[in-house]
Amino acid sequence: MQIAGTLAAPYILFSIYYQWRVVKQWCPLCLAVQAVLAMELIWAILYYRTTGIQNPFTNPNVLLPVASCILFVIMAWYLLKPILLAAKAAHGYNDAYKRLLYNPEIFNSLLQLQPTAPNGWQQLGINIGNPTAATTIIKYVALTVNHVQQHMAYARKIS
Repeated sequence: MQIAGTLAAPYILFSIYYQWRVVKQWCPLCLAVQAVLAMELIWAILYYRTTGIQNPFTNPNVLLPVASCILFVIMAWYLLKPILLAAKAAHGYNDAYKRLLYNPEIFNSLLQLQPTAPNGWQQLGINIGNPTAATTIIKYVALTVNHVQQHMAYARKIS
């Protein structure tokens, strides 16, 4: 337990700095936790000095597992942080999609902003639907791809 208390010492300084400079607001519960951690650190230091026990941080049998645990937490954070940020941003994309889905005015206004297709597009691919419709949707197909060529040959047969 003394090792954990000693390892928490940098967090005390970080938490106080974060509340003071970044958030600019003091959290009473956080300060109470920092006080408990500071008291545990003081107790661990006094315990080591009074009992004459060897400092566990100079013992490689203790230092290696502790360092491994710290590195594991750091690596896990760097792996999980992009996933968590993407999940947080996904909520905004979902809201934008729902606004587009349930509001045809937004869809039509965005459609008007799209550039028009160049002349000659009518002869490309397979025309399905009303060619004189007010809105025309164009789907680009790469005819150089083998499976697309096979599908297009089949589509031409049935049309």
